[in-house]
Amino acid sequence: METPPTMALLNGENLRRAGRDVAAPFDIEMADGERLTVEAVLRLLPGKRLTAKACFQGRSVLGKVFFARNGFRRQMKREIDGLELLHRRNLPAPLMLDNRSLAGGGGVLLIENLAPAESVMERWQSLGANEGDGEAQIKILEPLFTQVGRMHRAGLCQKDLHFANFLCHQGQLKIVDGGGIAPCRWTWQRLENLGLLAAQLPADLTRSFPRLLAAYHQGRGKDEITAESLSRAAQKQRRKRLEDYLGKTLRDSSGFCVARGFRRFSSMVRSASPWLEELVTDPDTTMAQSEPLKLGGGTTVVLVKLAGHSVVVKRYNRGGFRRHFRRFWRRSRARKAWLNGHRLRQSGIDTPRPLALIEERWGPLCDRSWLVTEYVEGENILELMARCKEEPPAAAGEALTALFEALRRERISHGDMKGTNLIWRNGKFWLIDLDAMKVHKNGFTFEKAWKKDKERFLRNWNEIDILKRKNNFKF
Repeated sequence: METPPTMALLNGENLRRAGRDVAAPFDIEMADGERLTVEAVLRLLPGKRLTAKACFQGRSVLGKVFFARNGFRRQMKREIDGLELLHRRNLPAPLMLDNRSLAGGGGVLLIENLAPAESVMERWQSLGANEGDGEAQIKILEPLFTQVGRMHRAGLCQKDLHFANFLCHQGQLKIVDGGGIAPCRWTWQRLENLGLLAAQLPADLTRSFPRLLAAYHQGRGKDEITAESLSRAAQKQRRKRLEDYLGKTLRDSSGFCVARGFRRFSSMVRSASPWLEELVTDPDTTMAQSEPLKLGGGTTVVLVKLAGHSVVVKRYNRGGFRRHFRRFWRRSRARKAWLNGHRLRQSGIDTPRPLALIEERWGPLCDRSWLVTEYVEGENILELMARCKEEPPAAAGEALTALFEALRRERISHGDMKGTNLIWRNGKFWLIDLDAMKVHKNGFTFEKAWKKDKERFLRNWNEIDILKRKNNFKF
């Protein structure tokens, strides 16, 4: 009979050194010699803390392990104080079972494991979020807004308010993450907090704000927020969340792997890093062995197949000396397209998912750059119109209208709205070639750029008159 392998025994010092390289199962050693057996890591902040499904003294628990070299006591106290506040105000939250010191520096908070349980986020994702049934989405969201109303009535809010912080357990919606609990005394604080939650909803659900507000006021016990003020607060929070997210795409985080040096910078989606790593390390070699889509002086575009995935690699070339000298001082075009792609997707506008950004650099100065995106198969709008001259699909007009409305809502100009940059796929138009895209804060500059986009778009073909005559497309 084989002896089962011994699990790794980690302490605070080991966890600090491990970075993201923490794989369950393993044991965590307490200062008193007891052990916490980690079965699954749920969340990890390298060098700071982790949340895990664990077993302690034969009991299934949720373990929050704090191991930052400085500040772990403050973080742990904030978590304990938040959970105690929720219980004192008679709000549903998991029970605290114990808290202990961690060998090697740190602390462990043991919390009731709510099982079986499903987060509001999991329920939402099971519907496909943007593509799910609208009424089913509202039915999931109404109890959440009611629970937030109860929190506000109790004078509390959750600073990091999001769907995953609410668990459905035995027919009750429980509040988790005590570290984010804070006092909430004024109407503007409640509006800002509710706007943070509303900002996470798809844009097409803004029409349901009155229903969701009714659910919130049921929990709050007082009507003090209007749908208009909530819409403005959500828009403000959405912009803030978007800028925070774009910043994360350029630094090492849970979603992105970033390597930064004097001669090179790269960022890639962490979930795709195992099969993208070879391409990111040496993009030119991979491109030389791939199918070319466009060979030009300014850019080279190829289709690459890696480990069952199809991706498009676009290299921004140096060009002539004068052109290269001018661009050497600017942000790379690949970086612009990388950020613009993530911006569009976060704003609900379809574009191929950006997977990796690579830059050759001399310190702050940029040389060549590469952008890697998912490959979206479909025909461009010119091919669609050529195929459907007599009777273009009505859905095409509706999709064009929706696309331009979304761009106008976000004050985005594309900068090169030619037909080959609009891909028809699954009843929607996807935008590509985003390095000339701009976001306008000033209404005057937006209207000017918007007019140029429309003029460039309408120069593509005469068949657009068919759509206009049928009243299928309106700017």
